Amino acid sequence: MNKQTSLLLTNATRLWVAADRICPPFVNCIFFDGTGSFDVKELKKAIEIASDANPGCRYVLRGFLGRSRWIDSGITPPLREVHAPDWDGMGPEGAPFLDEPLSAYTGPTCEVLLVHGDPLRIGFRSHHGVTDGRGLMTWMEDIFRALRGERVIGSDPLISEDELLNIREGVTEKPIPYIYTAPTGRAEGNERGFTWKRMTIQGRFKKLLPKVMLCICQEVWKHNLGNVRFGIPIDMRYRKEDVRSTNNLTNAFYFEVSPETTEEEIMEIIVKRQEQRDDGTYTLEDRLIRHIPIWLLAMVMKKEITDHHKSGCYRYSAVVSNMGRIPLEYFAAGGFTPTAIWGIPPGIEYVPFFIGTASHNDVLELIVSVPKVLATGGRMDRALGGIAGGMASLHE
Repeated sequence: MNKQTSLLLTNATRLWVAADRICPPFVNCIFFDGTGSFDVKELKKAIEIASDANPGCRYVLRGFLGRSRWIDSGITPPLREVHAPDWDGMGPEGAPFLDEPLSAYTGPTCEVLLVHGDPLRIGFRSHHGVTDGRGLMTWMEDIFRALRGERVIGSDPLISEDELLNIREGVTEKPIPYIYTAPTGRAEGNERGFTWKRMTIQGRFKKLLPKVMLCICQEVWKHNLGNVRFGIPIDMRYRKEDVRSTNNLTNAFYFEVSPETTEEEIMEIIVKRQEQRDDGTYTLEDRLIRHIPIWLLAMVMKKEITDHHKSGCYRYSAVVSNMGRIPLEYFAAGGFTPTAIWGIPPGIEYVPFFIGTASHNDVLELIVSVPKVLATGGRMDRALGGIAGGMASLHE
């Protein structure tokens, strides 16, 4: 074990480790559909080369309380082959292998999935405490470079989000009120866990995020005509020159949308918040998190989830994450040609509706993760169908 590679947990990564205790696996997951084949021996070698250059993908958790930290295990993330002839890639049915945990404590915290079916798929999974979506992509890109015989670029395993955050010191915010409605309405039943659904739309879209958000609002307003609060994950790597890291360097900002808010106003808010790099202030609970044992933090979060579902009110209605437009040719290698890229948003009952988007060629991928108690009776399918239908009418 390389004890020189050690990174303290931040507030966010502590939350994600606790989230994995509540609703495992709490992971990032990105897939490519494609044609062709892989040489398994060459793929394993490429994973080893890319992992040596990106040791953050080998992290495991050590330590306690404020000294909890990620340590490089030195063990290459595994390639796991599975056969899924009946999995259509549009939901979890036929894919039980996606339920396999990625343990923060024992590892592996990252893995590659080679899914034999029609079409052939290759997937990449990472514990969300170890990487964010962009971090997972950084590792993936080097795997494909190694497969093509190119030089891998590598990344810095020692940079943390705390180095990039812009927190106003000396001010403590009040906790966020629980007053927002989920796009699927109130919880039904008491089944734990989450589920997900994928849909595709033909077309290209300008101002994609505001369009998706307004389509989500239409689903919320079927249940409650009040304001809708959104969370938007922001990759902070661009705040410092030449940052390449697999670590979790994503922060989120939140804002409300009223029935009178326009697409242009939403776009202005997003652009302004990114330009100002204003990450706000810490609440009292933010200041206490690093001093709370992770098992206790998980218990507190679990109670809060139960309270959310009982009341039908949440801290926000939805989280919306956009992967952007992905050039598929960057991920062609080893006899494999990708035809689509899509990701499954991390699922946790704390978030009532988490939708991810990705664009490739003239296709928009929409994938949503929803707590099972909010998906009953086809409500998740109807909500996503409504959003997809709204988006289909808005393409260029």
